Amino acid sequence: ASGRPSAMCAGTSSADGAAGVAVRPRVVLDERALARRETQVVAQKTLFLMRHGKALHNVVEQEVKAKASAEAKARGLAKGDAEYDAHLEAARLEALRDEDLADPGLADEGRDQAMAAHEEFKQWGGPEPTVVFVSPLLRTLQTAAIAFPEHPNVQVNDILRERVTGLPCDAVTHRERAHFERMGFDFMAARSGRSGPRSTSISEMSEISTVCSTPRNQMTPTSCTDSKGLPTLCEIMKSPTSHQDNIEDKTSLRKRAAGIAQLLSTVEDEVISMVTHKGWLRELERGPFARASATEFSPGEVRAYTVTVFADGRMDAMPVGSFGKSDDRSP
Repeated sequence: ASGRPSAMCAGTSSADGAAGVAVRPRVVLDERALARRETQVVAQKTLFLMRHGKALHNVVEQEVKAKASAEAKARGLAKGDAEYDAHLEAARLEALRDEDLADPGLADEGRDQAMAAHEEFKQWGGPEPTVVFVSPLLRTLQTAAIAFPEHPNVQVNDILRERVTGLPCDAVTHRERAHFERMGFDFMAARSGRSGPRSTSISEMSEISTVCSTPRNQMTPTSCTDSKGLPTLCEIMKSPTSHQDNIEDKTSLRKRAAGIAQLLSTVEDEVISMVTHKGWLRELERGPFARASATEFSPGEVRAYTVTVFADGRMDAMPVGSFGKSDDRSP
């Protein structure tokens, strides 16, 4: 059973029937038809998910945490103790508040990881991605440029950006946007003939609220949906946690990641790549992809899935391969 109320039969009540009063027929709900509608496949894609290569702030984090670990052990604290973990996290956050780490690029090791992914893609043997969606942060833009050199269809999409943490390293600066535009990266809209939603910048989010008539304080998961019942970009980006000045929790990030169901169901491309971040990938796999035990991506790692999107917005993800995995679990 679908959990819906039981079907009501058309007809009249005994009292009304006896009195000969006409009664408006009740609609008969076909439970099997509803089930078919809810499980209708609207898209099936091959999806390559890639984490950016090791970035400059990842190097700083590793160095700071190593130093903090030595300090904690010198104080008699053991790895796994709450106080030990708190000491490392405090040191990490303090280091990442450095404005010099705003929207950092790749470290040399990260460039090597992106190049290794490029070589792996060449040896994949199957159809290559015909569109590459990429987060607007510099480290992902650089990774995409190396892993997919001269690709004719690279689209920057804010739905893929890292969780909004309030830290400089996760702030979008667009300081090298002109450089990537000269390379052909599309920051504004899907290319002609494609139906994917345009990339939306942080500065445009206030304009999005005028597109949807639902007041912010009345929004529900279904208040802004398209004709297929899938969440629209309006609904996803209208959340106050999407604003750069606010902090986005993991639940909000998971909801944002689930928005790729709409993206996958609207683009014509059958083979797609997404270059994004560890936190975003974790919430996608453990949430919408229902892979609760999925390990976090290492820098430059690629995982391939066959993704089926259903009419009710659910996704079924079947892993079909991976490469670039390492023991490096950089933050």
